[in-house]
Amino acid sequence: MANFDVKCPDHYPMKCNLSPADKEYLVTDEKYKAFLNFQYKDNDEYLEPVLGKYFNNRNWKLFHAGNEAGRGTKFCNICRYALASDFGIAFLTPLNYNVFQEIGLMLGLQKPLFYLYNPERLKEGDKLPFDIDDQIYIQYTSQAELEQKLDKEMGLLINQVELYSEYEKRFRESVQEKVKRLSPKDLEVLELFLIENRPLGIKYGSLEEGDRPTLACLEKAGLIITTAPVMSVNRGSSNTLIYRAAWEINPEYRDVLREIVFTRKMGADGGKCDE
Repeated sequence: MANFDVKCPDHYPMKCNLSPADKEYLVTDEKYKAFLNFQYKDNDEYLEPVLGKYFNNRNWKLFHAGNEAGRGTKFCNICRYALASDFGIAFLTPLNYNVFQEIGLMLGLQKPLFYLYNPERLKEGDKLPFDIDDQIYIQYTSQAELEQKLDKEMGLLINQVELYSEYEKRFRESVQEKVKRLSPKDLEVLELFLIENRPLGIKYGSLEEGDRPTLACLEKAGLIITTAPVMSVNRGSSNTLIYRAAWEINPEYRDVLREIVFTRKMGADGGKCDE
């Protein structure tokens, strides 16, 4: 699933600033979109034709950075296709550091990967730099073998993509419903947690006694969780340490909450957390 609401790896902590026209070009109607990661030169000449035919026959989209238009840095042109894709197809041979960087990018974006490699393309003494035995992959030495295995193994990856996509959809819908039930006060405190991005407690980090009902509400909804007590110093004569209760954003919800809370306008018609 396409998601451009991410921090730019090249210009961290800035977010991806693709233009609306770029996004419109990338978000197409095909059921599945994949990003092809491979070495352009000195590779098996049948790779692109085989993959292209496979995708065309199914009306799927195959992004290939060498063939696609794009503005910005070279890495930006790679990253935009990674963001727009449902999964990646990575050719591990010949060994290529740029391909490994693209694999790391896809894994960081939590995009499923389908690996292919031809052992005959490995130089003497070379070996794959990481173990793929628990991954979905094809080992091939000819065009016929690649075509034969593609149908069988690609189905396994598509099942994984569908499962992940359905989970993401339902998870987002669940979080949206939780946010809809929040009152304006609840949302105000939730925004504070998201902006501060650290544990907060009563009289520690702008929270007051009057916020306890809201904290209980957000915790009941699973949007915040209790964390290790915050240590502070009593400035009295004893100078003793005091441990205060603290909460933080549920890390499993953090990214989707940022997107939901700060991109949709929540008015004063919010609900009640205990409804």
